This record gives sequence, C-alpha cells and structure tokens, in this order.
Amino acid sequence: METKIITVPLEEGSEIKGSEQIADYLNQNGITSDTAVTFIKEESKRETVCNCCLKTKEAVLQCLDRKQFPLIIGSDHSVSIGSVSAVLQKYDVSVFWIDAHPDINTPEASITKRIHGMPVATLMKDGYPELSELTEDKVLKKENLIYLGVRCFDPYEKAYIEENKIALYNNFSAAKDSIVRVLKKIRKNIVGPVHISFDLDAINPEICPGVNTPVKEGLSFIQVKETLNYLFDNFEVVAMDIVEYNPLNDVARKTVNIISEIVELVKEKVHHF
Repeated sequence: METKIITVPLEEGSEIKGSEQIADYLNQNGITSDTAVTFIKEESKRETVCNCCLKTKEAVLQCLDRKQFPLIIGSDHSVSIGSVSAVLQKYDVSVFWIDAHPDINTPEASITKRIHGMPVATLMKDGYPELSELTEDKVLKKENLIYLGVRCFDPYEKAYIEENKIALYNNFSAAKDSIVRVLKKIRKNIVGPVHISFDLDAINPEICPGVNTPVKEGLSFIQVKETLNYLFDNFEVVAMDIVEYNPLNDVARKTVNIISEIVELVKEKVHHF
C-alpha cells in the first residue's frame, strides 16, 4: 500500500502561532507533502477550524477510497476531528490517542476554550455542533478509545474518564513495565481497525521540544517506536495523525527529526500491507 502525507497548517484550534508554514518546514527537512490542505480563514476561529476539518476529512476520504494510507501531519490536534470523522465513515474504528492530554473537554467544561482540547469530545458528539456534525451519523464510542501517555488533565476530563471507565495508560504505567507488556494489556480493548492519533507532546519535551503545549516527563522515543511497531504489527491500522508540531519551538531540529523517523517507520510498515 502507498502512504500519502497530508499536511494541515491549522493553528486556530490551539490559538498558538507558529505552524502555518509546517509544509515548508517539513519539505526543507526531506518530508514531502502529497496533499497540503487549504481552507478558508473566517473571522471566527471556530468557523475556520470547521472549514479546515471539512477539507481534511475530504482529503482523508479520498485516500481511503483509493486504498491509500493517509498520514496526516498537523499543527493542531483539532485536525483529528476531520481525519477521524473520515475514518468513521468507513470503519467501526478504535482510536489509539497517544497524547499528554486527553482532549476530551466540552465547550462548556473547557477552561481555555481552545478547540484543540476538545477533539475527542467532538468526535463523541459533545463538541460544538457544527464540528460534531462532521462525523455525520457516526460517533467515536467510549469503548473504542484507548489513551496512552496522558499525564495532564483538567478536572472535568479526569472525572469523565474515570466515570466512563475509558482505557488509559499513562507514561508512569509504561515506566513501571515494558511498553510492549502495557500494549498487550491494552490489546483486549482494541476492536476492529485502528486509527492512531499521535500528539508529539506525548514525548518528553527534553527530546521533542517543538510542540504547542509541552508537559514535563513523557514517553521516550524508544517507547514511541515500540508502540507504533506493535500496533502496525498486530492490528489493521488504517490511518494516522501526527499533530501539534510547532517548528518555532523546535531546538536543533530535534522534533522534525523525530517526525522524519516516524514517517519512515510508517511508510515501511504500510509498504508491506
């Protein structure tokens, strides 16, 4: 199978500057975009995010229809509203959310009101209506959501995850055990095809500084590679996001080099599908 790289230069969901030119930064470092999503910027950030997610959804659906593997590289986790919405049209998918944050705030509960903290809730139909509508008649099921690396919660998020018994394995769980043993425990929670939504801030910011909202500690890059290898080797992975890349925060190209390694790993795995 062929991998298609879709770059999405959205920053309105995070309201943090620095990511509009990610396609250029990636290209300068040998990561060539096959499709660069373009969208209309409105006065309202919410409308802009909605426009962007719709275009992202269309680009991902086109890949899936052509039997290609969509690898979405975005600057804002809001783009996953578009990518996961597309995958939900084709599959009863499990979403493996690798992130420092659970991103399950609702518009009412959110402290910051930033949409990049709401994509999971949006995919569960608890977001802004015009964004939740992108999933059409589909919804991300709580039992099909698996978190890894989460270590920064808002009070509402922590309570919601606990009350709904959503599968969550943080970096501390991984530190006490090998990442593969943790993944084997998770395996029983994964149903059907898998969409990986990978936020770069899941990684320790000392080795991956070029993100919008870094959180201390985090996964090692070795753990990340072990995770991706395990998922691609044991499940039908149908799409993947790499998000929250902010080149202005990168140091000595650490983050873009990590992205490059991930892209090559994914291409190699997908090539053998």
